[in-house]
Amino acid sequence: MKERFGQWNDDAAQKFGDKPFKWIMVCGDIANMYDELDHDGIMPATQWACDMFAEWIGRRKGTIHGVTVNYATGDVVAGHRYEEYDVYIPFNELLKICDYDNKHCWLQWRDEVFARLLGVPMGGFMSPHKANLTLGRRESFFLAVLRALGLIGGGIRFMDDVILAIAVG
Repeated sequence: MKERFGQWNDDAAQKFGDKPFKWIMVCGDIANMYDELDHDGIMPATQWACDMFAEWIGRRKGTIHGVTVNYATGDVVAGHRYEEYDVYIPFNELLKICDYDNKHCWLQWRDEVFARLLGVPMGGFMSPHKANLTLGRRESFFLAVLRALGLIGGGIRFMDDVILAIAVG
């Protein structure tokens, strides 16, 4: 965090020069981070991550269409790999699994069963990833707004704790 804030501080000093500037900082906690994520936000964020994956690992956009998971070691690699216990999952299939997972999550309460309309299904192997991708996509929108407005700053999130900082003159 010190490195990131140090870069923001350098950027603010360059923008404001000798003028005094201050930081507006907001710290918070995302209450019910998993329980209240809207499924209409989860699926576009998952699609966004699949589209951006190649770029994130330093490859040309559109060159990676899935991942290989080794169910014995837990390794995950980009694209196809052909070792024992490897399973290749194309991104289009991954999206179908995520959508099914969201739409078929059931909750039992007092002997009644309800379909969950919000939140990522708890206990699923993809639940933390879907939550992180959804929040990461929203953070990228926040950073794009900062850039568009010419503001210096950013945000840092660890699980459900968030710090946002914006330099003002």
